[in-house]
Amino acid sequence: MKASRPFRERAATRSHEPAGAFGASRSAVPPALAGAHMVPDEELAKEIEANVGEAEESLHSLRRQSYVIAGWARELARRLASGSRLLVAGNGAPGAEAQVRARARHGDVVLLLSTNGRSPRLVAAARTAHELGARTWAFTGPTPNPLAAAVDEVVALEGRNCHVEEAQLVGLHALRECFEDCVAEREER
Repeated sequence: MKASRPFRERAATRSHEPAGAFGASRSAVPPALAGAHMVPDEELAKEIEANVGEAEESLHSLRRQSYVIAGWARELARRLASGSRLLVAGNGAPGAEAQVRARARHGDVVLLLSTNGRSPRLVAAARTAHELGARTWAFTGPTPNPLAAAVDEVVALEGRNCHVEEAQLVGLHALRECFEDCVAEREER
């Protein structure tokens, strides 16, 4: 997959019409952009199409792993019904390992979220969870990565970090909906 250059870098290499080319009465141009070169709408639309295409790649990789998420939902419904808990941590959690050490217990599920799978804090949290007897799952970016290697099960998503994060959100919502279905199914028995 081709990595995209930052928009400003790409825009700087193009030829553009000046902001005032659409007529002097156009007052919607902010003063900071007065005299700056504007990217034509057609080029902006192409940028958006490319971005959506890259997001679709990440979502397609999520779709291919839907069976893993379905299994997580069923296992989570079973574990929570028996008194276990779900602990979730992401890259932004500076104390992920400490939180897991303080709160996780045997039988709990620890779900870790990382767009690239290289966070030492999350890898440490996974190892700590294992020491305590908790089950570990992760949503990560492309494999191989240290976090994927440290957990029991992984949903590894292809794509740039921004699109991996978007697909992770979709995956989390799907996990929640499937979990709710599994809980309702258990209650009907």
